[in-house]
Amino acid sequence: MPDGDIVHPTLSARYNSVYKQLCDGAFDEGALAHEALLCLKKDLQAFGDAPIHLIFQEADLFTAIAIRMQNGQEINWAQERRNILELKRFVDGPKRALGLVVKTCEQQILLLQKEQQYVGMVSDFSLEIMKGYLTNVYDAQFAKKAAQTRGLYRPVDLHTLQQTLGEMRPHVLRGIHFFAEQVLHKGTMQQLRRPRRAPIKKIDLEQDLNRDLSDLLR
Repeated sequence: MPDGDIVHPTLSARYNSVYKQLCDGAFDEGALAHEALLCLKKDLQAFGDAPIHLIFQEADLFTAIAIRMQNGQEINWAQERRNILELKRFVDGPKRALGLVVKTCEQQILLLQKEQQYVGMVSDFSLEIMKGYLTNVYDAQFAKKAAQTRGLYRPVDLHTLQQTLGEMRPHVLRGIHFFAEQVLHKGTMQQLRRPRRAPIKKIDLEQDLNRDLSDLLR
């Protein structure tokens, strides 16, 4: 297939290589995830740093909610959801990116309301929201689109494709955590580095053969 041809009707072109490998039946989930993280990195850099500023403001809002909950105060959850949306009005940036920050905060506040899982963990709000935002970008830009259709590249078993995406996900999430910590430390998306891939263990055929023979002779 010549470069530039459409391989999927809705995917960004930068994900073409990963998607082609998925359709071709690539089974190295770590390698696929590493390449997907490069695409995600470029998406995040294209979206810019405005989402970071919004995330910090939203984290302050969550911190205030958690403190009130710890003090036994009643929370008006509908009002807090309106506050999440209101903060977005004061940040200038790509609507899609800021919308994904808001989506992340809506997911987080639902967890807080139902499970109260962040009470006592106030310092984690910035990290949790940042990781949620990066994950939502990955899902919106690649994972959900790739999993919903067979695309135009070649016929592929959708179940197998979705299974491979699922097996990639732990690797991707580890990379996202690595990205999130960098962003919080540096305050920008422009200096992101991917985590190093685990080295592939070289196979010593002679050593393995001798070990197998010795096992058989025991």
